[in-house]
Amino acid sequence: MAHLDKDMCRRRREMNLALVIAFLVIICFGLGALAALALRGAEAFDNNPDQQRMLARLAWLSVAMLLGTMVLLVWAVMRFARGRVFREDQEARRPKEEHIDAWAEAGRRFQLAPDDEPEEPDAQDD
Repeated sequence: MAHLDKDMCRRRREMNLALVIAFLVIICFGLGALAALALRGAEAFDNNPDQQRMLARLAWLSVAMLLGTMVLLVWAVMRFARGRVFREDQEARRPKEEHIDAWAEAGRRFQLAPDDEPEEPDAQDD
């Protein structure tokens, strides 16, 4: 039972990481398109230097954010790959442990002291 819970948690974690990677790729494409459009817009405004400067700043800001997003993307891909590659090695090295039901073990070990036992027989029905 515990083994299934670990698999579900692992799958959920991998799915979340895959979604993060997908969204980071989408953001990278969006920022790249924004930087390209800002640069082309800056070229189009030859007669207005203020708008050229504003669009050039927007392009540089987009490129800076694109680089930061790419760093996050590389980190996420490396983490995803590490989990996929090294997971099989860890499972092969780890010995299979016998599952112990903690509640059953506690019930087996539990002993009432003689003075703690209920005196009335119907007190157990509560």
